[in-house]
Amino acid sequence: MLDKVAKIFSLCIFLILFGCARTPVALDVEEINASIIEDREALSVDASLQNIDLHTAIAVAIKNNRDLRISVMESALAQRQNNLQRFDMLPDIALDAGYSEFTELQPSTSVGVELDTGDAPPLDGTQSYTISRGTGLETRNIEFTWNALDFGLSYIRAGQQADRFLIAKELERKAIQNITRDIIRSYWKAKASENLLQKLNPLLERVDAALADSQYIEELLISSPMDSLLYQKELLDVQRTLQTQQRALVNSKNELATLMGLLPNQKYTLSDDDNYLTNINLDIETMENIALVSRPELMESRYQKRITSKDARAAIISLIPGIKFNATYGYSDNDYLLNQDSTEYGASIGGNLFDIFSIGAVSKSSKASKELIAERHLAIAMTVLSQVHLSNMNYDLAIEEYDTAQRYLDVAKRISKQVQNAQKVSRFGELEVIREEASLLVAELRRDLAFSEMQHSIGQIYASVGKDILPTNHENLSVD
Repeated sequence: MLDKVAKIFSLCIFLILFGCARTPVALDVEEINASIIEDREALSVDASLQNIDLHTAIAVAIKNNRDLRISVMESALAQRQNNLQRFDMLPDIALDAGYSEFTELQPSTSVGVELDTGDAPPLDGTQSYTISRGTGLETRNIEFTWNALDFGLSYIRAGQQADRFLIAKELERKAIQNITRDIIRSYWKAKASENLLQKLNPLLERVDAALADSQYIEELLISSPMDSLLYQKELLDVQRTLQTQQRALVNSKNELATLMGLLPNQKYTLSDDDNYLTNINLDIETMENIALVSRPELMESRYQKRITSKDARAAIISLIPGIKFNATYGYSDNDYLLNQDSTEYGASIGGNLFDIFSIGAVSKSSKASKELIAERHLAIAMTVLSQVHLSNMNYDLAIEEYDTAQRYLDVAKRISKQVQNAQKVSRFGELEVIREEASLLVAELRRDLAFSEMQHSIGQIYASVGKDILPTNHENLSVD
């Protein structure tokens, strides 16, 4: 007996010490390096990165953009939770089996109670002792339980979870629309960057060469020092302007790569043949109606309104007394029992009587929640309508700015041509030619940026009216 007690005591001491022995363990360098390798492999994009046009850039971004993938995974998680919520409507079926053993028999006795005093006489040692079970006992039982109130509440919660899944899908739509709009702007900026950098770098080299020549002339005292210094100052002004434009262009492709989910060192080329976004032939009233029907924010608000309505219904149902049905089958191998297996059926009803006094407060709270959601929906609708009008105005202004930039570029081209022709007859020097070529390059950059803003304004209209550009099963499609 003492040996068994000592073993149990030793096991308890071991478990206690083992539970208290856990200490913080920092990651070692090898684990961190292995994690870095896994992260890089997960971030790499296996896609054709040659001759990417606008539509391919949008497709690659929708497939690989990490922020968008989070929205997609949140939508998938909401679907899984929706499927899980349905199981709460099922009845509870509990299985139980066990075995217990006493080291010794547990005999017991009983004595009579005196009715007049309600006291029991003390044991005097003459009573006989009996047992109702042996030292070992094996039991098995299965219990079925169904609560009508829990079923009703679970049914409502399942409907709410379904609405939350639909909200997650609307947030996914919104993320796709936003990434599409951003890709449109970044793509055309990257195109402008690729085209203009090919012209800008040779011009910077010519400026450097002209500066070196001017400094050499200054050292030889061929011209007056003041003329040389003024000449160098104007060249440096041109160089600074070109370098400013270079800074604005050099990160454009990196921005596009980030939106497409590419690593910074992944190379890609842009297509020479592109389909531009065409003009929008919609009146403002039609755009407003489409936006009020399709915008993800408004759809989210509508689903939230349904969730709030179901919250009110659940709050009222929870005040109703619950009805519980149960059935149990049990078995015991106790030889001292006449019937070793038994079946039990039952039903019960119960509730808090004080809940009836809270019906009024629950009803008022539910009404206030509905009014808040309705007002929030109207506020969102007003914001959506404002965004539609702003995007439409920005589209008109972008067209005007592009037209102005194009006409400015045409004038800059004619001026540059006149200066080049005049240089041939020695009427202008190298400085004037470089200055006009730099001015022409800046004008071309402004034209291209105005064009990208015009294309972006069309994408903004698509986003403001809630335009979907993807098929319903785009998750299962390849980039092509």
